[in-house]
Formats: sequence, structure tokens, C-alpha cells
Amino acid sequence: MYAHTVGTLISSTQKDSFFILVKPAQRQAGIGPHVRRSLAVLLVCATLCALPCGARANMAARQPEARAGGLLGEPFGLLKSVHIERETLLIDLRPLADLRPAVVEATYKVRNDGEARALELVFVADGLSADGGWVWNGSDWVRDARAKPLAEAGVWLDGARVEGARAETGAELPEEFRPPSRTPALYESQEELPYKTEADGTIIFRVTLAPGPHTFVVRYAARPSAFADTLSHEINWQLGYVLAPARRWESFGGLDAKVLLPTGWHAASEPALTREGDALVKSWDVIPADSLAITFKTRERTVFDSDRLWLTLIILGLLLTAAAGFAGWKAGAWLGRRKRTSAWALLFSPVVAGALFALAYAVGRLLGSPPAPEQNAFNEVGNYDFIITFLLGVLSVTLHFVVAQTCAFISRRRLTRRPA
Repeated sequence: MYAHTVGTLISSTQKDSFFILVKPAQRQAGIGPHVRRSLAVLLVCATLCALPCGARANMAARQPEARAGGLLGEPFGLLKSVHIERETLLIDLRPLADLRPAVVEATYKVRNDGEARALELVFVADGLSADGGWVWNGSDWVRDARAKPLAEAGVWLDGARVEGARAETGAELPEEFRPPSRTPALYESQEELPYKTEADGTIIFRVTLAPGPHTFVVRYAARPSAFADTLSHEINWQLGYVLAPARRWESFGGLDAKVLLPTGWHAASEPALTREGDALVKSWDVIPADSLAITFKTRERTVFDSDRLWLTLIILGLLLTAAAGFAGWKAGAWLGRRKRTSAWALLFSPVVAGALFALAYAVGRLLGSPPAPEQNAFNEVGNYDFIITFLLGVLSVTLHFVVAQTCAFISRRRLTRRPA
């Protein structure tokens, strides 16, 4: 059947021009030679213009990169006569899903067994500063004066907000205030991740502590560090909370820690915390380690899925062949009723082929779009994916063009052969 159709096409080219380039002697009424040559030139130019698009590929290899976060941990100062009866530490990492700093809230049940005394609580957390908020901009944390800092940040003693904090830049930190050098791996194939922090100074709160029990509450925004390895396309967020300064208090009665995670995220901690849904929890009666180190990242896809795009282009390219044939058939019938040759369909078939590819490409882009592009690693490099997409596009457009033009020819020829 196919061979018969091809033979019919070849044998009838003298009666009904199907090809663009024909000999002058075979010219018939319809599209003139100047139009045919113009169409050929336009087709060649379009092809040449599309070829350089493949040059966007980048052969550079991905390299591990790190971005420093803030240094944070327990307050320190002249606290030797003050007892910590219990500490509750809440670290809310959920804002990281929207690229906003985490929130740390520590509640201290303390007791002063001596006389009333003035204390200076020294915090390294720069999230207590009112100089603007931190924002993740592209691939790093930046201070933005237009971004409002955490509204509920500050220090409270027995429910009353402590005012009059002062900042000190370049302040020397105690020897034990050292962040962890690494955070735990999330997978067996992954090594521990190097942890990088930076400190802008200290924030000092002066309070008067009367004899008896009291409650301190401190709340501030904390910017996690970020590490991008070569094993995945997601950012590995990291946070280290230094616990060692708590040993400077007169005594320590225990710690209840809870870490809130964005929905479904991976997480690992050292010392190990127990996972309960989207939270990590653990209680200790003593200081468990010098610091608490956490690694966490999204489970969702962060980069465009080219495989889905290519599969969509192939499947829809084949399915939409029927639409190309239908459009060509209708065009051939329309030309036949107006006594025009099917060569006029050459003005119509490329449009149909291009429109069908555009439809398939739009569907493929939609299906391949990542649900969490904002969590994509910042050490991504280019690739050759566009070349494959371009070649599939050429094949799809060619197929639809040939099918539409062939159906236009057959439809027009059958109409002209129909008896009056």
C-alpha cells in the first residue's frame, strides 16, 4: 500500500507539483518560481539560525561549593552562680522551604541561689540585630535593609522583654565556643559535609536577676550554612548549635531539643535525634556534646527533568501525526475546490508542523518542571540536553510536515479525479 502511494506521488508530479523545486519546463499554474525559491531560502535560513542554539552547552565539571551561615549557640557570661534547671531548645527549619532563615527559640528555667545580681548575657546570634533581615539571594545569604528582621526576636526575662542590647564587633569568643567542623551525611554513599560559618560579633543583654527561679526566653532568626556536593542537585542545608558554653553555668539540669523540618525533608543529626513525623526530638539529662549538628534538604526534584520532556516529545510527536494528516487532508480538499495545486499547501504544512511541535514542547515543559526549583544547588553547570531537544524537534517538524503535505496532495488529487 505504501509503495503504491509513493509510486503514485512520483508518477504524478508532472500533473500536480508536490515538491518546491521543479524544472521550469514542468511549471504549472500555481506557485511561481520566485515564491518557491523564497520558501527554500527561508527554510535554509531558519535551520541555520537554530543551529547555534546548541552552543549553549557547558562542559565544566561540577565542583563542591559551600556558603557560610551564621554562628550560633548557648549564651555565655559571668553565670557561675546561676543554675539551669532545664533548657528547651526549639529550632524551626521550616522557613528554609521558602529560602528564609530558620528560627531558634531557647527557653531556660534558671535559679539564682545567691543575692540579686546584674548579669550580662552574651549571644553570638546576629539574628538578634535590628539592622535588617537576611535573605537568600541567588546563591548566598545577603543582608537586606528592606527585609524586616524577625518581629518576635529578642530576649525575655519572666515575660518582660529585655531592652538596651548592645552589639560588639570583633569580640573575642571563649575557647569552647567552636562550631562543629562537619555535619552528618544524609546517605551511606555521602561523607560528612564540611561546615562553614561566620560571625559578625556578639549581642549583649544586661539583666538583673533576683534570688529564686526565673525563666529566660531568647528567640532569633538563624541563617543555616549551605553545601552543594557533586552527588545531588539539591542544596545540603546545615546548622550547628554550640552547646559547650552551657558548662559555664553553675549547673545544668537537662536539655529537651526539638527540630521542626519542612514537610518530607531528609535530615540527619549528631548527636542523633529521633524522627517523629517532620520533627527531630531528643531529651538529655546532661550536655550531650559540644554542639548539635544538623544536615537537611528537600526530597523534591529541583532541576528540570529533560527525560520527561524528550519522552513527551516522542509520544506526542507520534500521536499528533494524525492531527497533521487531518489538517493536510482538509487543506488539500480546500485547494482542490479552488482549482489550485497542492504545492500551495507548502505555505500551510510548515505552520501545522511548527504548531504541533510547539504544543508537544509546552506539554513536555509542564511535565518536566521541578516542584522545588528554588532549592536547586548553586554549583550547577550546563549540559548538552538542548541538542537532543533540538534534534527531536527537527524530526517531529519534519514528520508532521511530510504527513501534512502528503495528505494534502492525496486529498487534492482525489477531489480533482471525482466525476463531475
